[in-house]
Amino acid sequence: MRILLKNQQGVSLLEVLIAGGIFALVITVLVGGYITIQSTSVLAGSRERAIALAEEGIEAVRSIRDSAYLELIPGVHGLQLSGGHWTFAGTFDTREIFSRSITLSAIDANTMRVESRVAWDQTRTRPGEIVFTTDLTNWHRVISGGWSVPSLESSIDLSNTQDGLDVEASGDYAYIVRNGGTADYQIMNITNTATPTIAGTINTSGNPFHITVSSNYSYVTTASNTQELVIINHSNPVTPSIVGTFNPAGNADGQAIAVAGTHAYMSRAVSTDPEFYVVDVANPAAPAASGSLQFASLISDLVVVGNYAYAATASNTQELLVINVANPAAPTIAGAANLTGITDAISVAAVNNILLIGRTNGLVHIIDITTPTAPVERGVYNAQGTVPSIAIKNDASLGFLGTGFATAEFQVIDLADLTAPVLYSSVDYPPAVAGLINGMYYHAVKDRAIGVGPDNAAEFFIFKPQ
Repeated sequence: MRILLKNQQGVSLLEVLIAGGIFALVITVLVGGYITIQSTSVLAGSRERAIALAEEGIEAVRSIRDSAYLELIPGVHGLQLSGGHWTFAGTFDTREIFSRSITLSAIDANTMRVESRVAWDQTRTRPGEIVFTTDLTNWHRVISGGWSVPSLESSIDLSNTQDGLDVEASGDYAYIVRNGGTADYQIMNITNTATPTIAGTINTSGNPFHITVSSNYSYVTTASNTQELVIINHSNPVTPSIVGTFNPAGNADGQAIAVAGTHAYMSRAVSTDPEFYVVDVANPAAPAASGSLQFASLISDLVVVGNYAYAATASNTQELLVINVANPAAPTIAGAANLTGITDAISVAAVNNILLIGRTNGLVHIIDITTPTAPVERGVYNAQGTVPSIAIKNDASLGFLGTGFATAEFQVIDLADLTAPVLYSSVDYPPAVAGLINGMYYHAVKDRAIGVGPDNAAEFFIFKPQ
């Protein structure tokens, strides 16, 4: 009996050891399985996140394409979202553990291949990568096709013989200035661009030079010694009225004008006083100087993009001048471009990061202002005659030039390839004589090019696409 009892105790201990081993094995398997499941889940989640980022990259580039196809520059780019809009920045961007790069390669002048690549480390020794590819076309180019055969749609013979100098438009009205006369500021009703009519007029009493429009106001520079800047309320187009004037120190004539937000940016003829002024126009009835800058060369035209004003000048070494206006009280020279030769730059226009600057020798320079402080020339077009006015289609696919070329005063240039801009179409206007288009404005909503010039039989005119 004692022997049997000892044997039974030995079996029980062995059973406990075996059971413990089996339990430990089961726990190991279960824990290992759980870890594997968790790891697989994490890897799957990372892959899904990478796919979402790659898809987002494609859609971001599509958004940039829709705004301006010319922003799609071959190369490797990163992305950033600023102010609700996608832009390119650097060569990659990061999100959490993921790195994303966008590679653009041109298939032809109007098709870009887009590769959105997302990379991350799945484990220390196992990298992960997702790549999506698609082709995007310049659909704007198709829409622009009508400008291959432009024509004169309408014109108006204004009273007296004073030249049309500059024009801008908004909504159903165009606003023009002439070099003197009893009505040197005029508003045109262009509700029907085929039959424009005069809506209202006023005399600035100062021989205007340039005009720009913002909201319910027209801003006009003049040769007056007491009101180089005149502000006109045109909320009622039939009865425009002068509501404010600005008289900077000295007697130098007002020249170029641009408005952005609550500030106007104007230039003056060369003198001992500053040639560039920032004017606070938050209250149009009481404009006041915010800051100024001495440059010592004539600034003939201005355009403002973001925190920078771009000026077309008569300088032989700084035909394109970049002025930082982020601090209105202290504008500073931030950069410049020294264009070939020494002929004056007299006109400038910009859309997104593309700027066109025209000169008296007929050259139009295409400038990349992606980095405002370091503008880069991408290409040059020869209009064969002085270029006093420039406008750009809102998608930067076409440029509209007012020139002095005797048989093609109105020119449309193709900007599909910025390095090789070419003539897209032209109109001899006025026909059969050597004419000139002093002012040119592109109306994006109406898809019309509106101009003014010295022709005594048609100082105001409108071009239409085919």
